[in-house]
Amino acid sequence: MKAALILGTQLLKEHPALTDPSVELVIMIEAKDVCSKLPYHRHKLILLLSAMRHFRSEIIPQGKRIDYHELTKTRSFKEALTNSIKDHRVTELVWMTSSDTPTNTRIQSLCESLSIKTTHYSNGLFMTPESDLRAWFEAHPRSLMETFYRWQRQRTGILCEGSLPVGGQWNFDADNRQPLPKQAITIPAITFPQLDAITKDVIKMIDTEFANNPGEGRDFWLPVTHQASNVWLADFITERFD
Repeated sequence: MKAALILGTQLLKEHPALTDPSVELVIMIEAKDVCSKLPYHRHKLILLLSAMRHFRSEIIPQGKRIDYHELTKTRSFKEALTNSIKDHRVTELVWMTSSDTPTNTRIQSLCESLSIKTTHYSNGLFMTPESDLRAWFEAHPRSLMETFYRWQRQRTGILCEGSLPVGGQWNFDADNRQPLPKQAITIPAITFPQLDAITKDVIKMIDTEFANNPGEGRDFWLPVTHQASNVWLADFITERFD
């Protein structure tokens, strides 16, 4: 059986595992040891775990089998992944390459110890393919942020007319450094998402399991779904972007 591991930081609406016909099982893990690695702010933990649980709810109707490990029943990431592989007789594991190299190394080492095949999806969290990025830095050993920025604009065509910037300027840094005017500007209020049952359950769990971590669960205010995040993006572009 081929299984796909979806990490909590890779909850892409179009994650390749969801459309890969060779994937028979999706594995997702809330791990106590990972969440306890540092004294994370409770809002960060709530955001991560609530988003994972909402993501699970969204992909269930797509017909994929899911092996989901919840935090209160999962002491370690390694133990949970090992159990999933053994319980479902997984012979091949695929995952999207993590931005964190040690994470990739640990998963690879575990799979090798269990003698199962591994494959990877390219990291979809970046707008630039890794091969393009490596080639650019090799060609620009003394690279500057401004040079990189202009290359990205030209490569993608964003705010460019041919190879030149729209409006004739690459940036407006001098204007951006000015303070907000004291008069004649009103910053729009933020509309906060309503907390649903999933998020309320996660808040209660985090307040119990991580009572000594900074922050207060009752003050949580962030969007945890693709839809809610898109609402905030649209609001920013419409109300705050000029």
